[in-house]
Amino acid sequence: MGVRSRIVGDALKKGEPVSANVLTWTASIQNTPKTAEEELEAINIDVANLQVAAAKLKSPAMTAFAFASRLLAKAIELDQRLVAWKATIPDKWVPIYIWDPETVPQSIRNAGFYGDHCTIHQSIWTADTFNIQCCSRIKVGLVILACLEIVDDPTGNFTRMETHINLQDLADTICASVPFYLGDRVDIRRIDDKSIQYPHTRDHPTPDVHYIAAAAYGGMFLMKRFVELLKIGPFLPAGQIKWILGQMGRIKNIYLARST
Repeated sequence: MGVRSRIVGDALKKGEPVSANVLTWTASIQNTPKTAEEELEAINIDVANLQVAAAKLKSPAMTAFAFASRLLAKAIELDQRLVAWKATIPDKWVPIYIWDPETVPQSIRNAGFYGDHCTIHQSIWTADTFNIQCCSRIKVGLVILACLEIVDDPTGNFTRMETHINLQDLADTICASVPFYLGDRVDIRRIDDKSIQYPHTRDHPTPDVHYIAAAAYGGMFLMKRFVELLKIGPFLPAGQIKWILGQMGRIKNIYLARST
């Protein structure tokens, strides 16, 4: 499954179709129970192929009403599947929303806190799975908006407005996860440094494994999601884009990544 995950992830990133072989792997396991990650991955195969089809909207020969209408219906159906996916996740995966000073220290707020709350998750892996789902919905949302530029749909204005709202909500969701990934780090630290503060609940302090997992993977995971958010920059407040760019700079400082 790891190889297939990488193939699907690369296809989503590059706007490439998923190969027939990957679809065959999916079909070969369709009668076995799937984990939440596998269910999302199966949907993302269709999201990747939707992106490829949507690229044809830029071609004058493919801007026919019928093509855009079919693509719009497919995109809306995929968005509904992505929303429904959240109902299939284990209860322990559900993020916890926190905001008070006892659970979110001031040092975290100073380092990077957007909005009025942040989220904590079972693990860095479940957090990223949630953010992958958000990014997939963003990709689908952009396809919906592109189709609506062509399709003269009676409900087009409502769908357009709803999609704009969804894009903002998805961006806010990803931004709310930043403290869980980075804590109050602003510069390079030891991977096992337990003086770093992370958001937590009153009854459950930060588990030991999170210090290492967040330090090892947090920045890498977030940078991938921030790149997706920049693609919807025109639909987000200027202040939020500035904050995202600031957090990308913060990650570079943490990991000492310098441009050459």
